[in-house]
Amino acid sequence: AGGEVPPYSTATEEWSFPSGPQFLVEGMVFFNTDGVSLKGFGKAAGIPAATYSAGGNLNTARGYMGGAGLQTAGIIFGGNTGSATADTENYNGSSWTEVNNLNTARTNNAGFGTSTAAICSGGSNPPGNRAYVESWDGTNWTEVAELNTARSDSAGSGTQTAGMIATGTSPGTNNTQNTEIWDGTNWTEVNDTNTGRLQAGMSINGPTSNSIIAGGESPSQTANTESWDGTSWTEVNNLNTARATLYNFAGTGSQAVAAGGYAGSSRVAVSEIWDGTSWTEGNDLSTARNAGYGLGFGTAGIHCGGDASPYTNVTEELSADAALSTVTTS
Repeated sequence: AGGEVPPYSTATEEWSFPSGPQFLVEGMVFFNTDGVSLKGFGKAAGIPAATYSAGGNLNTARGYMGGAGLQTAGIIFGGNTGSATADTENYNGSSWTEVNNLNTARTNNAGFGTSTAAICSGGSNPPGNRAYVESWDGTNWTEVAELNTARSDSAGSGTQTAGMIATGTSPGTNNTQNTEIWDGTNWTEVNDTNTGRLQAGMSINGPTSNSIIAGGESPSQTANTESWDGTSWTEVNNLNTARATLYNFAGTGSQAVAAGGYAGSSRVAVSEIWDGTSWTEGNDLSTARNAGYGLGFGTAGIHCGGDASPYTNVTEELSADAALSTVTTS
C-alpha cells in the first residue's frame, strides 16, 4: 500500500534580511529593544510635534461659517464677509474653487458631512436666528426639513444622513443646551449638553456616537469639554485655554485639534490636541484668529478663514508625521 517515498533532497537554501534601511509603515506594531514591551508606529503619536503649513487661500475672506469634509476634499459655506453671505467654496487639498451658492445667505451657521454630501443648518440673517436647513449634493443646495429650534452659533458633526448640532443661540436663550439629531430626513431633539454655550467647537467628523464639544461662551469664555456617546453628554477634561468663537475643529471624539478662538481680550493662535482623554498644547497656528473653521482629522486637517481683524482668507494645513508610541496591552 502507498506510493513510493520521494527521494530526500540535498538542496540548501539561504535567507537573510534585505540590506539597506528598513522603513516602518503606519500601523506597524513590534517589540521594543527590551524584547518585552510593544511599540507602535503611527501619525497620532506625532501630532504634538506637528506644525502648520500654508494652504491655498480662500477666494472670499470670511469668518463665522459652516463647513464639512477633509484636508484634501473640503467645503465651506455661508459666513460673514462684513455681511451674511451665501458663498460656497470647495477645497481639493491645494486650492479653493467657488461653486454654487446656498439658497439663503447666512452667518453663524453650522455644518457637517463631506465635500459632496453636506448639511448647512441654522444661522442668522436679519431679522434674527433661523431654523432653515439646506442639503448639498456635490452640485446644488436644496432646502430640506427645518430644525425644531431656530438658532445660530451652533456646533455640528456627523454625516449628511446621520448628523447632529448642539448648543448655540436660540430665541430667548443666549446659551442653549439644546441638541438635535439629523437622520437624513428629520430633526429629533435629544438629551441636552450639561453646559449651555454658544460659538463652541465640535469635532467635525464625528461620528455622532463619538463626538466632543469644547469651549464657547457660557456666558463667559469656557474651557468646558463634553463627550457624546450617542445618548447623552458627559463632562470630560477641559481645554487648557478657555476660549470662545472656536466654531468647529478637525477630528473625532477620539482625536481632535482645536485651534484659534478668542481668549481673554485677544484673538489667539493656540492649538490643542485631544487624545480621547485630555488636551495637550501643540504648535500654534501661524495666524491668530477667531471664528475660523476646522476640517479633516487630527492627523491631517486644515484651519481656514476667520476674523483676524479684518476677516482673513488664510488656510493652514496640519499634517502629523508618523512617530513611535508605546502600545498598552492586557
